[in-house]
Amino acid sequence: MLSDLFQRLPASDYDRAIMFPMCLAGSMSDDPLLHDFLKSRCMAHNDDYVGNLYQAGTYMESVWSRRATAVSMNQRSLPIEWRLLLQQRWSYLLLM
Repeated sequence: MLSDLFQRLPASDYDRAIMFPMCLAGSMSDDPLLHDFLKSRCMAHNDDYVGNLYQAGTYMESVWSRRATAVSMNQRSLPIEWRLLLQQRWSYLLLM
């Protein structure tokens, strides 16, 4: 599983190289443990002025928030169009 592989890798400057798979896995996951892990890994780079891992973490939080709102309204898990959210609110985020 992709989340297991992420947890085996130590946090480093190379996190920028795996930003897209981290965002994809985080955006599509309902696992709160994975959310916490990815959020802390992205937020650990908030003092870096190169790259946008911090913004990627914030983007994933917005996807999770939207999903939680949908769940609370419908009492079931609904797919969230993470691509649409990325286009609407995060069009400047480069996930490379």
